[in-house]
Amino acid sequence: MLTVNNISKVFSSKKKQIKAVNDVSFKLNSGEILGIVGPNGAGKSTLLRMIASLTLPTEGTIKINNNYTSTHNRGIKDDIGYVAVETGLYGSMTSFEFLYYFGRVHGYGKKEAFNRITELASLLDFDYYLYKKISHLSTGMKQKISIARGLLHKPHLLILDEPTNGLDIIAAYYVREIIKKLKQTQTSIIILTHIITDIKMCDRLIVLNKGNLVYESNTMDVINNYNSLEDLFFDVTRYNKNWIYVKFLDTKRLSFFAQQPFMDCSTSQVDCQSEKIL
Repeated sequence: MLTVNNISKVFSSKKKQIKAVNDVSFKLNSGEILGIVGPNGAGKSTLLRMIASLTLPTEGTIKINNNYTSTHNRGIKDDIGYVAVETGLYGSMTSFEFLYYFGRVHGYGKKEAFNRITELASLLDFDYYLYKKISHLSTGMKQKISIARGLLHKPHLLILDEPTNGLDIIAAYYVREIIKKLKQTQTSIIILTHIITDIKMCDRLIVLNKGNLVYESNTMDVINNYNSLEDLFFDVTRYNKNWIYVKFLDTKRLSFFAQQPFMDCSTSQVDCQSEKIL
């Protein structure tokens, strides 16, 4: 369904070149859920944008159902649904008005757009909210509307960029149930996430680090071979869990960062704030 073949992406400026993605290859089958994880700056978002044909790779090819993204043909656009972190919803519209507008943009007639919206409202369980203004909806309901927009044109590949980020426990649960329903329709799904519960519903997992694909396996193997996904992450990215970034604060300088061995901030003589590297 999706074949990513030796793709790289280089961003150039007058002073230097940055290789955001380096020689990445993988495949995704119909009805399969692929999870992508990695630290900030690993190249995850750049990879997704190339798959969604929003930007072209510097090297390599991406093929979706025998169409190459570099051709920019209509078949590629029809095959991809992309749900970004920022929902981009129009708060002054009702859910129906918003989806109807985008249905028409995708070329649906009036009746066809109405039927597709009704179908999605039933599938994603937001029938009651169809005629309520988007600005009045909860964060979880807004995410449902955003996913519905990504599914309007019946794509074969759905790309979800942190779909449960910022949602409460109940809203995140319902979004995950939606993803499981979509899998049953043979829709292929890519999920970029930092949330462990999202990863566990994926069929396969890849880890990116510094632009490189450093690990690829099915999720059950990960669960069987590692005590936690955090252990996998630290293992394949070569980060040391016993090292943290410590932020020292004082009255004379704003702040500075230093990499220090683990310390108990509650008993330290300095006022500090620490975070694990994730």
